[in-house]
Amino acid sequence: MAPNLIEIGLMAVACGTMATTITYSHITKPLRHAMIDAPFMLGELFSCPYCMAHWTALPAALALGGPWGNILISWMVLTGLSSLFIGVLLRLFLFREAENEELRETIREMKETVNELLEEKNE
Repeated sequence: MAPNLIEIGLMAVACGTMATTITYSHITKPLRHAMIDAPFMLGELFSCPYCMAHWTALPAALALGGPWGNILISWMVLTGLSSLFIGVLLRLFLFREAENEELRETIREMKETVNELLEEKNE
């Protein structure tokens, strides 16, 4: 029986989430650092969400089953959809986090300036 679009969509979101978690989360940081000098470009695999999406989509495609041609097509569709999901996820959260860090730094600088002005006034 062929998988429906909802199953494929949910699997793509799951694959994208796994790829993003592996390549960006704090919890997997030791694994990524251990793989930096690994042979066969494993370091790149563990730091690139698009690269990781291929490998998180493979077991999902195998789980969908069917003839090998269908598994291959499912693998590529899941990789593509999960990569789109990763792009949206990164755009919404991680890029905004960088903007938030800039705002935090500006607030820290303003706070230091206010503290310096208060100290000068008290002297």
